[in-house]
Amino acid sequence: MSSVEVDVPAVWNMFSEPRMAPYLPLAAHDKGVALGLYEWSARTSSAVFEVVGHLEVLLRNALDRCMREYFREDQCGIPWFLLPTPGGEHG
Repeated sequence: MSSVEVDVPAVWNMFSEPRMAPYLPLAAHDKGVALGLYEWSARTSSAVFEVVGHLEVLLRNALDRCMREYFREDQCGIPWFLLPTPGGEHG
């Protein structure tokens, strides 16, 4: 967990009861342990969102490559996202 000493009561009072409620039973109602679990959860979430962010960029770039190829962007000279919608305005 954290290597930083904290004033558990002071930090605990900065969080709302609903925010910390899920952590208390898991920590046997020890507020210091619950704060450690909250910190672990935050760090884990941050790490996951970094991976999700990279995946989003890779997928977006792959989709763009496919769309440029499908709409023959190199031949028509117009980016695929500026072309008229296939099927018309309502289709």
